[in-house]
Amino acid sequence: MLKSLFIAVIIIISTIGSVSVSSDTPPTKKQDFISRISHCYTGFYEANDSKVTIPIEMVLGISIHESAWGKSRFAVEGYNYFGLRTTAEDTKHYMTPKGAPNVKVAKFERPCGSVHFFLNLISTDPRYSKLYSYISQVRPVDIEEALGYMDIYYQDPAWPKKVLKIIKGLDY
Repeated sequence: MLKSLFIAVIIIISTIGSVSVSSDTPPTKKQDFISRISHCYTGFYEANDSKVTIPIEMVLGISIHESAWGKSRFAVEGYNYFGLRTTAEDTKHYMTPKGAPNVKVAKFERPCGSVHFFLNLISTDPRYSKLYSYISQVRPVDIEEALGYMDIYYQDPAWPKKVLKIIKGLDY
């Protein structure tokens, strides 16, 4: 009886194809990127007593958009997943975009450097006061509205919609 059941299961599997379980599937490069940013995000909040917790979806969406899933030159060479700029004078702390020699994009020594800097920036810098005021007072946070409070961060008027589209497509 048991042997017959085993044979039946083998026949069913061979007929319908292999069965995959999501936890058994190897991580994709996108999953690796999400894990890296999420790890840095968690580390920031474990190490800092922050009055405002920026939603992880926002951090993921912005980093994905700004770094092309961690593939941009700034992400690869300088761990800058957010396109953060700097006023540093020492060239080991910045990179310049091709075709824009006067722009200085911050370079970080560790993978979590830009994530921690970004979280601190948008949680404490007065230029983002509308954002962190909104996030600290509203539950649940409307991500689209929150992105609208970041107008100092972007120049492209379509930026919030682009980031929101990424966020809506996340599966983590």
